[in-house]
Amino acid sequence: MKKFILSMVLFSVCTVNAQYLTNGGFESWDNQIIYQTPNNWFTFNQFAIGSTPTPVTKVSDAHSGSSAAKISSTIISFGGSVDTIQGGILYGDFDIAGGGSPGVPFQSRPDSIVGYYKSNLLSGDSAMIQVLLGNSPSTSSNQTGFCFGYITQNASTYMRFSFPIIYDPAITIAPDTLFLAIGLGSQNFNLASTITVDDIQFVYNVTGVDEIAQATFNVFPNPANNLLVIESTIEDNISIYNAVGQIVQTVQIIPAVKAEVNCSQLEEGIYFLKGKNGYSEKLVVKH
Repeated sequence: MKKFILSMVLFSVCTVNAQYLTNGGFESWDNQIIYQTPNNWFTFNQFAIGSTPTPVTKVSDAHSGSSAAKISSTIISFGGSVDTIQGGILYGDFDIAGGGSPGVPFQSRPDSIVGYYKSNLLSGDSAMIQVLLGNSPSTSSNQTGFCFGYITQNASTYMRFSFPIIYDPAITIAPDTLFLAIGLGSQNFNLASTITVDDIQFVYNVTGVDEIAQATFNVFPNPANNLLVIESTIEDNISIYNAVGQIVQTVQIIPAVKAEVNCSQLEEGIYFLKGKNGYSEKLVVKH
């Protein structure tokens, strides 16, 4: 039996339709003959085999309301073969048989994505929340903002997650497409791993969803090698994010005082620096 790695479909750039998520609380479900699927979300439930669990199940153990979505890895029949699939869910409609793309139009700049989860992750498994904002056609150069949030801890009661969306300061136009995926993210996934999610929603900066944050700091040199200097006009707490949205360093800034950051331990690549007001700068580290 081969493994069908859902990441190839689940975590690729696509398109979502509203400023806030429709059915982010998983209260509305479409009842099919042998399975249910949450409205406004795509699942692989129709491909589940026999008595095996569907990748996404409606459960009454909700954070709020009457239902939540439980995500499991499972076995499916797809394209004439039987495959093991990572459990996952996509926001928007997706005609996989017709080669369509998931999602609907989206034209705002949310600050972060939040929600609640319970998890049972085995053998080093993890769960992932991915947000990609960009412009059609979807290419890496058209990505306005992104978020790769990882959940690695087990939780028997509901825990809140919150992951920031990082924006490329070089792209000032508003996005027109959104891709959102939630799933079990380790390639060494375990069929017994599960995550239950509820009340998924975007949070917007109080300064306004379409307002681009005013520049408050400068970074140099850029690209940086072993040392980075940050100058700010305000007292700030600047977070440095790697390319998958993880905070790798936090720097406290005093106005008009140059702060030196040791970059020697950072891997080469692209990073983003984000201040308290939402302003961000793209940084390239080259050793």
